[in-house]
Amino acid sequence: MDKLFNLPYFGSVWHWAQFLTPGRNVFEAQGNYLRRTFRSRTTIMSANGPIDLTVPVYSGNDEPYLNTRVNYSTDWASEHLNAFRSAYNASPFYEFYEDDFKAVYAKNHQSLWQLNLDLMNLVSQLLSVNVDPLFTDEYVKVPEGMTDFRRGIEHKNGVLLAQGLSDVNYYQVFQEKYGFVNGLSILDLLFNMGPEGKLVLQAMIQ
Repeated sequence: MDKLFNLPYFGSVWHWAQFLTPGRNVFEAQGNYLRRTFRSRTTIMSANGPIDLTVPVYSGNDEPYLNTRVNYSTDWASEHLNAFRSAYNASPFYEFYEDDFKAVYAKNHQSLWQLNLDLMNLVSQLLSVNVDPLFTDEYVKVPEGMTDFRRGIEHKNGVLLAQGLSDVNYYQVFQEKYGFVNGLSILDLLFNMGPEGKLVLQAMIQ
Protein backbone atom coordinates (compact mmCIF):
# COMPACT_ATOMS: atom_id res chain seq x y z
CA MET A 1 0.00 0.00 0.00
CA ASP A 2 1.25 3.50 -0.81
CA LYS A 3 2.25 5.77 2.09
CA LEU A 4 1.56 9.49 2.47
CA PHE A 5 3.97 11.71 4.42
CA ASN A 6 4.70 15.36 5.09
CA LEU A 7 8.24 16.22 4.01
CA PRO A 8 10.37 16.53 7.19
CA TYR A 9 13.61 18.30 8.05
CA PHE A 10 15.79 15.14 8.00
CA GLY A 11 13.01 12.99 9.48
CA SER A 12 13.28 10.48 12.30
CA VAL A 13 14.61 6.94 12.19
CA TRP A 14 10.93 5.90 12.20
CA HIS A 15 10.33 8.00 9.08
CA TRP A 16 13.13 6.26 7.25
CA ALA A 17 12.10 2.77 8.29
CA GLN A 18 8.61 3.49 6.93
CA PHE A 19 10.17 4.65 3.66
CA LEU A 20 11.46 1.08 3.24
CA THR A 21 8.14 -0.66 3.85
CA PRO A 22 6.24 -1.92 0.77
CA GLY A 23 4.48 0.73 -1.32
CA ARG A 24 5.36 4.03 -2.90
CA ASN A 25 6.46 7.03 -0.82
CA VAL A 26 4.15 9.96 -1.54
CA PHE A 27 4.75 13.40 -0.02
CA GLU A 28 2.07 16.02 0.56
CA ALA A 29 3.05 18.95 -1.67
CA GLN A 30 -0.19 20.93 -1.45
CA GLY A 31 -0.75 21.24 2.28
CA ASN A 32 -0.11 24.18 4.58
CA TYR A 33 2.93 24.86 6.72
CA LEU A 34 2.48 24.53 10.48
CA ARG A 35 4.99 25.76 13.03
CA ARG A 36 6.55 23.57 15.72
CA THR A 37 6.55 20.44 13.61
CA PHE A 38 9.22 18.22 12.10
CA ARG A 39 8.88 20.18 8.86
CA SER A 40 11.40 22.61 10.33
CA ARG A 41 12.99 20.78 13.26
CA THR A 42 14.82 17.58 14.07
CA THR A 43 15.86 15.94 17.35
CA ILE A 44 19.44 14.84 17.94
CA MET A 45 21.13 13.35 21.01
CA SER A 46 23.63 15.61 22.75
CA ALA A 47 25.79 15.23 25.86
CA ASN A 48 22.95 17.01 27.71
CA GLY A 49 20.21 14.79 26.33
CA PRO A 50 17.89 15.17 23.33
CA ILE A 51 17.79 18.64 21.75
CA ASP A 52 15.63 20.07 18.99
CA LEU A 53 17.24 22.01 16.14
CA THR A 54 14.87 24.34 14.32
CA VAL A 55 15.13 26.06 10.93
CA PRO A 56 13.72 29.60 11.27
CA VAL A 57 11.23 30.54 8.57
CA TYR A 58 9.22 33.59 7.52
CA SER A 59 5.95 31.80 6.90
CA GLY A 60 3.26 31.46 9.53
CA ASN A 61 0.65 28.79 10.06
CA ASP A 62 -1.81 27.97 7.28
CA GLU A 63 0.40 29.21 4.45
CA PRO A 64 1.45 26.81 1.67
CA TYR A 65 4.44 24.71 2.69
CA LEU A 66 5.88 25.06 -0.81
CA ASN A 67 6.01 28.85 -0.29
CA THR A 68 7.69 28.72 3.12
CA ARG A 69 10.94 30.71 3.01
CA VAL A 70 13.97 30.14 5.20
CA ASN A 71 14.96 33.06 7.42
CA TYR A 72 18.72 33.77 7.36
CA SER A 73 18.66 36.76 9.70
CA THR A 74 20.62 34.54 12.13
CA ASP A 75 23.37 32.10 11.23
CA TRP A 76 21.24 29.10 12.15
CA ALA A 77 22.97 26.85 9.57
CA SER A 78 26.32 27.21 11.32
CA GLU A 79 24.58 26.60 14.63
CA HIS A 80 23.10 23.35 13.34
CA LEU A 81 26.41 22.19 11.87
CA ASN A 82 28.17 23.01 15.14
CA ALA A 83 25.49 21.10 17.05
CA PHE A 84 26.06 18.07 14.80
CA ARG A 85 29.77 18.24 15.50
CA SER A 86 29.35 18.71 19.25
CA ALA A 87 26.91 15.81 19.51
CA TYR A 88 28.52 13.34 17.11
CA ASN A 89 32.20 14.18 16.77
CA ALA A 90 32.99 11.09 18.84
CA SER A 91 30.71 8.85 16.78
CA PRO A 92 32.32 6.37 14.35
CA PHE A 93 31.14 7.96 11.09
CA TYR A 94 30.64 11.68 11.66
CA GLU A 95 33.96 12.67 10.06
CA PHE A 96 33.10 10.81 6.86
CA TYR A 97 29.87 12.75 6.29
CA GLU A 98 30.60 16.19 7.75
CA ASP A 99 31.65 17.79 4.45
CA ASP A 100 28.60 16.41 2.62
CA PHE A 101 26.25 18.24 4.96
CA LYS A 102 28.34 21.41 4.90
CA ALA A 103 27.99 21.44 1.10
CA VAL A 104 24.19 21.28 1.29
CA TYR A 105 23.92 24.08 3.86
CA ALA A 106 26.31 26.22 1.83
CA LYS A 107 23.64 26.51 -0.87
CA ASN A 108 21.61 28.87 1.35
CA HIS A 109 18.27 27.50 0.17
CA GLN A 110 15.52 30.10 0.11
CA SER A 111 12.82 27.41 0.24
CA LEU A 112 12.37 25.14 3.26
CA TRP A 113 10.84 22.55 0.95
CA GLN A 114 13.92 22.45 -1.29
CA LEU A 115 16.28 22.35 1.68
CA ASN A 116 14.43 19.35 3.10
CA LEU A 117 14.31 17.64 -0.27
CA ASP A 118 18.06 18.09 -0.82
CA LEU A 119 18.81 16.75 2.65
CA MET A 120 16.55 13.75 2.04
CA ASN A 121 18.36 13.03 -1.23
CA LEU A 122 21.74 13.25 0.50
CA VAL A 123 20.75 10.93 3.34
CA SER A 124 19.28 8.51 0.78
CA GLN A 125 22.61 8.47 -1.02
CA LEU A 126 24.70 8.00 2.13
CA LEU A 127 22.51 5.14 3.38
CA SER A 128 22.06 3.60 -0.10
CA VAL A 129 18.29 3.81 0.40
CA ASN A 130 15.93 4.50 -2.49
CA VAL A 131 13.09 6.72 -1.29
CA ASP A 132 11.89 7.43 -4.86
CA PRO A 133 9.58 10.25 -3.71
CA LEU A 134 6.33 11.11 -5.45
CA PHE A 135 4.41 14.32 -4.75
CA THR A 136 0.72 15.11 -4.56
CA ASP A 137 -0.80 17.50 -7.10
CA GLU A 138 -3.84 18.28 -4.96
CA TYR A 139 -4.69 18.22 -1.27
CA VAL A 140 -6.83 15.30 -0.14
CA LYS A 141 -8.12 15.38 3.43
CA VAL A 142 -8.81 11.63 3.62
CA PRO A 143 -6.69 9.74 1.05
CA GLU A 144 -7.95 6.42 -0.26
CA GLY A 145 -5.66 3.46 -0.82
CA MET A 146 -2.82 4.97 1.21
CA THR A 147 -1.50 4.72 4.75
CA ASP A 148 -1.63 8.29 6.02
CA PHE A 149 1.45 9.17 8.09
CA ARG A 150 1.06 12.95 7.73
CA ARG A 151 0.10 13.49 11.39
CA GLY A 152 3.49 12.04 12.36
CA ILE A 153 5.03 15.38 11.38
CA GLU A 154 3.86 16.80 14.74
CA HIS A 155 5.93 16.22 17.88
CA LYS A 156 2.97 14.95 19.85
CA ASN A 157 2.17 12.43 17.12
CA GLY A 158 5.71 11.44 16.07
CA VAL A 159 5.38 8.01 17.66
CA LEU A 160 2.60 7.20 15.15
CA LEU A 161 5.38 6.65 12.64
CA ALA A 162 6.53 3.66 14.70
CA GLN A 163 3.34 1.70 14.04
CA GLY A 164 4.11 -1.72 12.61
CA LEU A 165 7.86 -1.35 13.21
CA SER A 166 10.05 -3.49 15.46
CA ASP A 167 12.17 -1.96 18.21
CA VAL A 168 15.80 -2.30 17.15
CA ASN A 169 18.59 -0.82 19.26
CA TYR A 170 21.80 0.40 17.66
CA TYR A 171 24.98 1.95 19.04
CA GLN A 172 24.54 5.51 20.34
CA VAL A 173 27.35 7.72 21.62
CA PHE A 174 25.61 8.63 24.89
CA GLN A 175 23.88 5.30 25.49
CA GLU A 176 25.80 4.59 28.70
CA LYS A 177 24.58 7.88 30.14
CA TYR A 178 20.98 7.96 28.94
CA GLY A 179 20.20 4.45 27.75
CA PHE A 180 18.99 3.84 24.21
CA VAL A 181 16.74 6.62 22.89
CA ASN A 182 14.40 5.71 20.05
CA GLY A 183 12.85 7.90 17.37
CA LEU A 184 15.72 10.38 17.03
CA SER A 185 16.75 12.12 13.82
CA ILE A 186 18.04 9.90 11.03
CA LEU A 187 21.33 11.77 11.61
CA ASP A 188 21.73 9.85 14.87
CA LEU A 189 21.59 6.52 13.03
CA LEU A 190 23.78 7.74 10.17
CA PHE A 191 26.59 9.18 12.30
CA ASN A 192 26.60 6.25 14.73
CA MET A 193 26.20 3.36 12.29
CA GLY A 194 27.26 4.63 8.87
CA PRO A 195 26.35 2.32 5.97
CA GLU A 196 25.08 -0.30 8.43
CA GLY A 197 22.26 2.09 9.24
CA LYS A 198 20.39 0.60 6.29
CA LEU A 199 20.56 -2.83 7.96
CA VAL A 200 19.05 -1.33 11.13
CA LEU A 201 16.17 0.15 9.13
CA GLN A 202 15.60 -3.15 7.37
CA ALA A 203 15.54 -4.99 10.71
CA MET A 204 12.89 -2.57 11.97
CA ILE A 205 10.47 -3.56 9.21
CA GLN A 206 10.93 -7.34 9.51
